[in-house]
Amino acid sequence: MKGALTTLALAAALVALSGPLPAEDPAKGPKAPPAAPPPGDVQDFVFLGEARPVLIRLHTRVDGKPLSAA
Repeated sequence: MKGALTTLALAAALVALSGPLPAEDPAKGPKAPPAAPPPGDVQDFVFLGEARPVLIRLHTRVDGKPLSAA
């Protein structure tokens, strides 16, 4: 029981010391931009090996253009 009270008191102290979370500034907009779509020259494959799966990523370009644009 004494250990539980000590843990609870320590957790309450940490929460109190952490302070408030920073608010998002509406003038600056969102904090992180949305994720960009992957480039058109990427093709992912998963090779299912005996030990574990392996991710293989290929970047294919033709005359400097992505394969989807060629």
